[in-house]
Amino acid sequence: MTTAPSGHLRDGYGPFMRWVVPLSCLMVMGVGWGGNTALAKVATLAGAPPFGLAFLEGVGSGLLVLALCLSRRSLPRLQRPYLAFYAIAGMTGITIPATILFWIAPHLPVGIVALLFTTVPLMTYGLSMLFSVERFMWIRVLGLLIGLAGTALVVLPTASLPGSDAVGWTLIGLAAPALYSSQNVYIARHWPLGSDALALSCGTLFGGGLALVPVLLATGDWMTMMPPWDEAERAAAAMLTINGLGTAIFIWLVRFAGPVFASQTAYLVTAWGIVWGIIIYGERHSLYVWAACALLFAGVALVTFGQRLATPSVGRRPVPPAG
Repeated sequence: MTTAPSGHLRDGYGPFMRWVVPLSCLMVMGVGWGGNTALAKVATLAGAPPFGLAFLEGVGSGLLVLALCLSRRSLPRLQRPYLAFYAIAGMTGITIPATILFWIAPHLPVGIVALLFTTVPLMTYGLSMLFSVERFMWIRVLGLLIGLAGTALVVLPTASLPGSDAVGWTLIGLAAPALYSSQNVYIARHWPLGSDALALSCGTLFGGGLALVPVLLATGDWMTMMPPWDEAERAAAAMLTINGLGTAIFIWLVRFAGPVFASQTAYLVTAWGIVWGIIIYGERHSLYVWAACALLFAGVALVTFGQRLATPSVGRRPVPPAG
């Protein structure tokens, strides 16, 4: 089975399959992954340890994706190069950034944590230029600079965030999108040829989760998930379910509608993260934050548009957004 999404599979279908189904998939992923940002705060405020929660997100989501792999008879390969790929991609794109986000979640508004995800495409392009994965394009560099201005609007004005401590937590939180971006660059450079995208995602989820076993043995921060569940365990179960199903939907959408269309998920994840923060916690954001949100969205739009001009859709690797 080829892993290169054509971006044209929907051309042979009617309007319902060409537009209604893909747009519905975008909305489902936005609502779900954006909701995971709020669920992370629910879980950690209820006492869930960040390491244990990150382990569950990796291994638990991996089990759901493994069930899909079994149904398609396409299991993750276990040769040494694949195991190295799973470990590196899993740690940079799941284990370490998830732990950071779970660590900062109790200290920041949900909307601010969701806003951090918008910087992933911007950082990915910056790192891609540094490692010669992508070439220099003025329109994309302009998008990167606009995104940096948006980030500065969040952390620099004293009236932007609720309290001086929030600035420090936000700066720590920026390490998570930096790691997600490094995973994107690693995948672009080291994607095993001829690999099935869903099977590779499954292996990466397990690789990230299992990498935490030594840490959990040392700290004892396991979440057993034995009934009856408390609030933290219910939130954790919802998160791993959303992540597993979201990964499967995203990979299908990349193959059916193309990577540029699927990449719009990033906007909806941020937008719905802000919405869930308002609904669940009654959050209110300063004008600086809303201005930063507009700048970050504009920056991502320019970087994405530049990518569409620079790279044909055939052959792009499907990389699910973080969450």
